[in-house]
Amino acid sequence: MARDHYAVLGVNRDAGEAEIKKAYRREALKWHPDKNPDNKEAAERRFKEVSNAFKVLSDPDERAHYDRYGEQRQAGQRPRGPGGGGGAGGVYADELTPEDIFNMFFGIPPGGRGRPSPRRQQQQHQGGAAPNLGNLLQLLPLVMLMLFSLLSSVSIGDDKPFSLKRSEGFTQERRTMSSGVQYWVPESFELLHPDAASLRKVEDRVETSMQQTLRRRCSAERTQKQKMVEAANHYNGADKIRMLERADKLQMRYCDQKDRLDAMRR
Repeated sequence: MARDHYAVLGVNRDAGEAEIKKAYRREALKWHPDKNPDNKEAAERRFKEVSNAFKVLSDPDERAHYDRYGEQRQAGQRPRGPGGGGGAGGVYADELTPEDIFNMFFGIPPGGRGRPSPRRQQQQHQGGAAPNLGNLLQLLPLVMLMLFSLLSSVSIGDDKPFSLKRSEGFTQERRTMSSGVQYWVPESFELLHPDAASLRKVEDRVETSMQQTLRRRCSAERTQKQKMVEAANHYNGADKIRMLERADKLQMRYCDQKDRLDAMRR
């Protein structure tokens, strides 16, 4: 028995469009076969479940039909084609593979990795007729989504694809491999930096940025300690001794962190 689409994505039956998209993005990244090389067969099955659930729940008509009838389709019913709208953008829903859905969600059209869809093959076989205006209009929302995703990734990742503290847009916690420096990245980080070389460049920047931050804060700690010593020198006797002891016990937390990171990066 097929699993409930809402349970597959981990959302309630009254979940909104944004929540469904967020859930799909999370589950698709988690179960993509390329991310699970040691358990690829099981990951492929789960990835197909996730993609199929998203294909149904992201389309208002498909979702309404599913809520009413479940997986049962009316006799003779065919997935909507170019005149039906929906998330496929003029491509029959049954022609989309889970990989197509995943790629489209992240701005890659069906067949974007070199495999033309069955419908496009049929068009080429019939003479390669250019798509009509209706198909182009249906593709417009997908094009806008692709542009928005591209601009978002550029605005987040082009200048500084990480943050040294959790903030809006930087919600995924990570640590550098070499020194264990904590940092946060956007949800799209793994897609933008899929290989070890790209990740190493980012983590080098993370550690350098942390070193600079710790040096500034260490400098402030040393300045504070120096001022405490200078203030103590204006006194004599027991008062001076007590103030110097207080200055000597001042915790230099940022300086200690800086020294440890400097030693690890040598």
